[in-house]
Amino acid sequence: MCHSLVGPSIIQVKTVIAVPLKEIPRDSSLVKDIQATREELETLLDGLEDFSLPDDPDFSARVRLQRVGDAVRVAGDVELKVKLKCGRCLEFRELYVDSQMEYMLVSHSEWLEEGQQGASSNDDDEDGLALTAEDLDLHYFEGEDIELLNLLREAILLELPQYGVCPDDLRKECDKSYEANLGKEALKANEEAAIDPRWAKLMELKKKSN
Repeated sequence: MCHSLVGPSIIQVKTVIAVPLKEIPRDSSLVKDIQATREELETLLDGLEDFSLPDDPDFSARVRLQRVGDAVRVAGDVELKVKLKCGRCLEFRELYVDSQMEYMLVSHSEWLEEGQQGASSNDDDEDGLALTAEDLDLHYFEGEDIELLNLLREAILLELPQYGVCPDDLRKECDKSYEANLGKEALKANEEAAIDPRWAKLMELKKKSN
C-alpha cells in the first residue's frame, strides 16, 4: 500500500490498483497502462464537493516503474474527464484534467528503521537536526505491492482548479448563465454595490445624463 507523506490535504483512499514489487526491474522500466473501474475512479475525487465523475469519465493512465536502490520511482501521465458544478453560474461543466506524475517511494519499514538509527546518531548533535519525510518530499510503500491509486489521485488533485468555478475559456458562457439565473436587475444592483464609494457621485451623474 502506498501512502503520501506530504500535504495534509491528500486524503487516503482504499487502493486496489497495484503492481507487485518483484515485477519491477532495476535496469529498465516496467510500463503499465492502468485500467480502472468506475468505483475506483470515483475514489480519485473522494471528498470533493464541486467535482464529480461524469457518465463518460474518459480515463487513461500510463505509468513507468523502476527500482532505484531500495526505492521505487513511479512516473507517468494520467488523464481524466471530470464534472464541475460552478458555484457562480450553477451550471455543470466538463473539464479534462491532464497531469504528469513523478514520485519516489521508499519502504515504510526501512524508513522507520533508518529514522530510528538517525535519531540515535543525532543524540550527541548539539543542534539535534534531522530530516523528516516532509523535508525530503517522499512517499512510502508497505508490503510487496506498489499501489497506485493514491498517487493517481494526488496527480489529479494538483491539476484541478483551486475554486469550483468555470475556467477562463468558459467565461462568456458562465456570465450568460449567471445573468439568466440572477436576473438583469439583480445583477445590475450587485455590480453597483461593488463600486468603490469614491466613484458613487460619478455614477449618479452618469445616470442623470442618460
